[in-house]
Amino acid sequence: MMGIEKTTNISASLYNAEKSTSNLVYKNTSQILIVAFDPKRQALLEKSVLNLGLMSRIFPIYEAADMVANGMAGDAILLDLTSIKDESLAESLLDAVMTRISHDMIGVVINLPLSLIDNAYNRFFETDVQLLIESDESSWYSAIEKAIKTSPLTLNDVVADTRTPPLKTISEEVNRIAKMLASLSNEEGRNREYSLPQSLLGDERKNEIARPELKAEPKKISINAAVVRAIIRARRLRDQYFSSCLFADPAWDMLLDLTAAKLEGRQVSVSSLCIASAVPPTTALRWIKSLTEEKIFIRIADLRDGRRVFIQLSDMAMDAMIPYLAASLSLITRAL
Repeated sequence: MMGIEKTTNISASLYNAEKSTSNLVYKNTSQILIVAFDPKRQALLEKSVLNLGLMSRIFPIYEAADMVANGMAGDAILLDLTSIKDESLAESLLDAVMTRISHDMIGVVINLPLSLIDNAYNRFFETDVQLLIESDESSWYSAIEKAIKTSPLTLNDVVADTRTPPLKTISEEVNRIAKMLASLSNEEGRNREYSLPQSLLGDERKNEIARPELKAEPKKISINAAVVRAIIRARRLRDQYFSSCLFADPAWDMLLDLTAAKLEGRQVSVSSLCIASAVPPTTALRWIKSLTEEKIFIRIADLRDGRRVFIQLSDMAMDAMIPYLAASLSLITRAL
């Protein structure tokens, strides 16, 4: 069954390149291949495409894998799997996209449920496929723009996640973090000892007059998983006193979560790390990819499921995090 093709008559569209000869008008319009399991979602995506002045071609979900893999003509693919229940069908569609992009430079945007993040992330990490997580209609505009590689729309950047920073900002921030971690992970930082007063290390206080000459020797601060988890809980505590929209620091939240996990000897999946970031998953995925490319995060194969990977803190980052956390606690306790 062939796809259903539709277009629109929005002459002012920024995506229409028009040439007029006599009374004839020719338009060179990008065509978007739309695949969605839910008919309502399909209609919304089609509306988004038509509102941009683009052509749409819709395929039934159960025929889409062959159509996508075998090179059906189009300038970009929009694949929505947010409501799909058939895991094998979802896998087939993701495989079809991989097959297509292996021999065709075509833009791809995939909207996923949280349950498919791990498999999709591993597949498309080294590609330009854009992964959105349960995004709404407005989020597709900027994704479509990038997928068809045209000049930017002269519109406000309307996306569901208003806290999502531009990719350039993410890249700059990741570079800053990488430089900071590299400078902290030198030998001096690793060998420095940080101490807490004995009275703040949980020992029982005796009912006696304190004498300066009898003060116990300060102990070294031991940064363990419990300490890091306490820091994470303290960060989440802010939301009880301030609006959560004031704080968005996904890179640091993920660094803390991976530090605790490494101290616990626990593996962290991509979906779990997205949750730990405290930002929408689509935003978190961008940060994870950037931090992985900068060697701050590393990917570890899941030996039980070859379709997915775990995310781990690199040795360089871990060597910087531990002395940094110890130094921070030392500064705080000395001020008490």
